[in-house]
Amino acid sequence: GNLLLHTGDAAGALQAAETALVRQPDAPALLSIAAEAAFRLGDHGAARARLDRAIALEPQNRTLRMARATMLLSLGEWAQGLRDYEYRLQPDATREIVRHGLALPRWQDEDLRQRHLLVVAEQGVGDQMRFLRDVIALHPLCGGMTVECAARLVPLFRRSLPSAVTVVAAEERTDGRRHVFDYAWLARSGSADIWIEMGSLMLRLLERGVAPDRPPEGH
Repeated sequence: GNLLLHTGDAAGALQAAETALVRQPDAPALLSIAAEAAFRLGDHGAARARLDRAIALEPQNRTLRMARATMLLSLGEWAQGLRDYEYRLQPDATREIVRHGLALPRWQDEDLRQRHLLVVAEQGVGDQMRFLRDVIALHPLCGGMTVECAARLVPLFRRSLPSAVTVVAAEERTDGRRHVFDYAWLARSGSADIWIEMGSLMLRLLERGVAPDRPPEGH
């Protein structure tokens, strides 16, 4: 089934997956293939049911959660889609994000009016450009804000954000499968007292009644 999906034969992949599921009805990998094939064929209800079943079997499976996030966000089902999108933060077999020297608490649901929020960089340059509009939307809710972004985007972010927002270039490097961000500069600045990843701002805004205008990562 997976091979058929990769060759573009969604109907064949669905048939193969459904046949295999008769013998292994609780196989998350088969359910995932069936879900993607059904989605490509336009049967969104069947796709959602298959992914929901797979996730019920393996609720912490990052790949399954991200597959459902992609599907739901493409359909504008923001709440569950964005909650699933948070699973991008879990390490996978090919990449792990490490943040050295970031000892602040991560923002959960605190009122930000008396806080100074550090928004940290993640993903690629294109994704950070898309996340910029979320940073702009969140700024009025914060007592103070510092934003970390790729060095090449610092001029754009500074032009786009109020002058009161501090924009800093990410100090980042790649170490094998680890993408490392260093925050030695944070101890010198002493302003931020809480932090959040850029890609999580859309969920936080939705929780505060600000409806998303597009999926993250261009889904």
